[in-house]
Parts: sequence; C-alpha cells; structure tokens
Amino acid sequence: GGYVRRQLRRWTDAFRQTQVQDAPEMDRLIAWLDANGPSQATTALTHGDYRFGNLLIGADGADLAAVPDWELSTLGDPLCDLAYLAMPFRVAPDTAPLAMLAGLDPAAHGLPSEAALLDRYAAASGRSIPADWPAYLAFAFFRCAAIAQGVRARQGPAAARGACDLVRALAQTGLRIARGG
Repeated sequence: GGYVRRQLRRWTDAFRQTQVQDAPEMDRLIAWLDANGPSQATTALTHGDYRFGNLLIGADGADLAAVPDWELSTLGDPLCDLAYLAMPFRVAPDTAPLAMLAGLDPAAHGLPSEAALLDRYAAASGRSIPADWPAYLAFAFFRCAAIAQGVRARQGPAAARGACDLVRALAQTGLRIARGG
C-alpha cells in the first residue's frame, strides 16, 4: 500500500534535486496530486516504465513477446502502469516538446484506442477502471516530467536547463487532465 504517496515523494525529491529553473506548472501539479492523487485499490507487481517503447511484439505482429527494462519495478498500483501506457493518447501530435509521446496513431500501428485499452484491461483483470482515472493520468505525466528532468540533468547543466520546456509541457498536460480536460 501507499504506492502513489511513496512515488510522489520519491519523484518530487528527485525533481527538486535536479531542478535548475522554476517550473510553476510542476509545483501546481505536485500540490494537486498531494491533495487529490489517485486512490490505490490493488497492490501488485508494477513495471514502473510500462510504455509502448518497452513492449516487444512477436514475429506474428500480434502477440506481446516481452517487456524489458524492469529496473523501476516494485510492488504498487497496476493502474499506474496502465496510465503510463495511456499517456500518448492524451498528447496532440503537434506538441513539439512532447515529441516522445506525440504523433502516435494507434490504429495505424494496430493498437487500440485509450477507451479500448481500458476496456481490455478491465476485462482481463476483472477490475473496473476507477472514477479517479484522470488522477492516475495526471500522476503518470508528473512521473514522466520528473524522470525527464533527472535524465537531462545527468547529461549536464545545459541539458538540464533545456528540459524545462519538456517538464512544463508534461506538467501542463497533467494539470489539464486533472482538471477534467
């Protein structure tokens, strides 16, 4: 239990340690998540970086063959992995700072829509998607922003300063979703 709270503290601390410019959007998102973060109904093994880039598809092009990159795994809320996977569905294709997420055309890649993805998860897990699903998405964008800042900081001071636009764009998206957009 307590996965979201632990992750919120851990990634806020990591973000603060590598932050080189003000990011008021990130401050507001952290405050919103602290007051309204997602509830946790289930504890299970979580991947921590569950995204399309970490899914290997089999030779038939239809079946999932492997999920690499488990160094962020822990016991936590599996809906956090699902929200991380769903982030690209919430970013406009022309959002330049978010190119790492933008431009995904699920149908062109044989992927389901966000709604279909959630339906499949609910059917496979036997659990319904909670009413606070937007809070899970906001949390995913927060984590992504904190991680992006840390990755850029390890590349040096110039890269860390350059991450500010990305962090702010991710935080703005998280806030928009949190507020019902």
